[in-house]
Amino acid sequence: MSLPRSEGRSKAPSGSVLLGPSVLLATPNDNLPAAAQPPAESEPGVATPGARSRKPDRGWVWYVVAVVVVAVVMVVAAYAILGEKAKPSTGSQGNVIEAAGTLFMIPVDEYNAIIITPTAVAAVSGTITNLGGAVVYLMTSTQYRTLFNTYNATEAGYEWTTGAIPSGIFYDLKLSVPVGNWDIVFANSVVGNSTAIGFYTALVETE
Repeated sequence: MSLPRSEGRSKAPSGSVLLGPSVLLATPNDNLPAAAQPPAESEPGVATPGARSRKPDRGWVWYVVAVVVVAVVMVVAAYAILGEKAKPSTGSQGNVIEAAGTLFMIPVDEYNAIIITPTAVAAVSGTITNLGGAVVYLMTSTQYRTLFNTYNATEAGYEWTTGAIPSGIFYDLKLSVPVGNWDIVFANSVVGNSTAIGFYTALVETE
């Protein structure tokens, strides 16, 4: 059977002295240095000497906009690649573990995984495409957890991999899965980039 995954401390306020755990003794402003005195109130419409207008930092706004635009473009392009081509898997009938037309959006340093638990050696097959570069691994649950902690598949270890799959091609995914609990892991083959992986045909498990 298979299931898809994809003691605080008190700080005395300025101008006060902390006595014990909760006693504050106010200090008159007259004893503060000139630089620490409260600013004098200015008349309405009269600018205080040395005052500067505070402008919002728009850098982060443009960053967020850029990320959203890239994500939208990837979704549109990925569906354009799939288009009307998504179709049912042909060949031997088996357990469909991912439907045709499914799209995995995988951000930087993230992964999508499908849990598979065959009771006999299983053949898993299907055709996928991608935008941004992709790689598929067969991992144990321990290896998958290590991958999440290290972001390094070589260090985590794996039982099988497709290697890097170029962006924009249709790739026939075929692997043999031993008895037990396994994760079919989908990731970006290009470090630091996001990717979109689409299923041109259904991913099917046959025992």
